[in-house]
Amino acid sequence: MNLRLMSDPRGADASAPADEVRAQIERILCSQTLSGSDQLKRFLRLVVERTLNGQPELLKEYNLGLEVFQRPPDYDPKVDPIVRVQARRLRSKLVEYYAGEGAHDPVVIQIPKGAYVPVFDARNAAAPAQDTKSRRHRVWLAGAGIGVLAVILAVAWLTRDGVAVPADAYRSIAVLPLQMFTESGNRGHIANQIAEVLTTELAKNTQLRVLSRTTATKYRETSSSLPEIARALGVRWVVEGGVGVQGNRVYVKLRAVDSRTDRKVWADVFDCDLSELVAVNARAADRMAAAIVLELRSSHR
Repeated sequence: MNLRLMSDPRGADASAPADEVRAQIERILCSQTLSGSDQLKRFLRLVVERTLNGQPELLKEYNLGLEVFQRPPDYDPKVDPIVRVQARRLRSKLVEYYAGEGAHDPVVIQIPKGAYVPVFDARNAAAPAQDTKSRRHRVWLAGAGIGVLAVILAVAWLTRDGVAVPADAYRSIAVLPLQMFTESGNRGHIANQIAEVLTTELAKNTQLRVLSRTTATKYRETSSSLPEIARALGVRWVVEGGVGVQGNRVYVKLRAVDSRTDRKVWADVFDCDLSELVAVNARAADRMAAAIVLELRSSHR
């Protein structure tokens, strides 16, 4: 069985055998990215198998709620958004996987927004050597030109108010102080702890330049817009969000924004026990970094 696939800018075949798609699924399910995410594994396997078996019409929100998330027969998707929430998480996980572990995998699996039917992109590694060399040369030249232009535009945008910025501003990121959604009392330090963990973990990614917490903390109370803050700090990427605390549970909402366009490139909401706070936010920082790096790579292709 062959599947018709979307074209891949990195080289795509018109079709791919179903066994190659199934082999790719096994790679993803065994990856560190989905480690510990049993629900997402079931979700991904079911939507792929249904598609391969020619049953995409069964991939409806109600059906997925029953089959993947064990909702009762009277489950109402309008009241319980579990499928939509987990679909967003799965899309984010796939982006993270292909930005890291799966960067060179032969098949790319995506779940487009607004639907639950996956699409499969095949990377074509069998092109003639000369054609490959020529294509790579053209892509390199085009990518280099776009990259230079992107840096020039980013620096010009960041310096339009006369603010001096570093040459690597296009990959610079700042974690702004997080808001408290609930009465902080003696829990206000939790928001600071989360911001500190995010800053530290993001700094471990050598492809990003992370602004110090001391500098970013200056914008705890400000009426400036996010693009204005980014220009003043000399960064392109900004992390913002908020924290709520109830008993020993912590609710965290985070988003990473491209200040050039004021567009979110990554966002997530999660709650955890206080004892899990550092580990959960460290994983969030890894996913956030993967999404930003993927955006950087896309802008340089």
